[in-house]
Amino acid sequence: MINTIKKIRRKLINNSRPLPKYYKICSLIEPNKKVLDFGCWQGDLSRIIIEKKNCKVVGCDIIKECSFKNKNFKYVKVDTKKNNFPFKERFDYIIFSDVLEHLENPAEILKRASKLADNLIISIPNINFFLFRLFPKLENPPKELTPHLHHWDIKSFTKVIPNEMRIRKIVYCTDFPELRIFNRLFPNSKFFNQTVILEISQE
Repeated sequence: MINTIKKIRRKLINNSRPLPKYYKICSLIEPNKKVLDFGCWQGDLSRIIIEKKNCKVVGCDIIKECSFKNKNFKYVKVDTKKNNFPFKERFDYIIFSDVLEHLENPAEILKRASKLADNLIISIPNINFFLFRLFPKLENPPKELTPHLHHWDIKSFTKVIPNEMRIRKIVYCTDFPELRIFNRLFPNSKFFNQTVILEISQE
């Protein structure tokens, strides 16, 4: 039963693009900047940033190529199993949208990223979300029941952040199609929203 619910919900989420969190992430970015979208997948977030903020975006992921094509978008394939961060150029922003919890050494990746950008924007599952607490096997549970290698709350995540950086802003968001009204009803509630977005900057 649980597996059936998960499949139905995942189909709803995948067919309801773009996700609300992409717009919230985009709202944290200033126009006309240079952005690295680390873990861009098929470029949905990159497209919004280009369209809304007129930014130049470099996207990277483990897939061979990205379906999104744009004159202001460049795609780079990476091997995250080797904790590969193959960039030397500087960016105004580096985004990790629901990526770090899948990586073996997120602290090392963030340390490398902090050398190339003054601003990092990160989204991770919010383990305090009420559904994760009520139904820990449904999705993104704070247990080793998913492909996620890490399960953080805000306090534990601060240990992953480079020493020279601090959290400047915390935003909560819900992508679940049936619960997106929570984005309006409870816009800053860690209990009613399943994703937390962090804006992290150099001190």
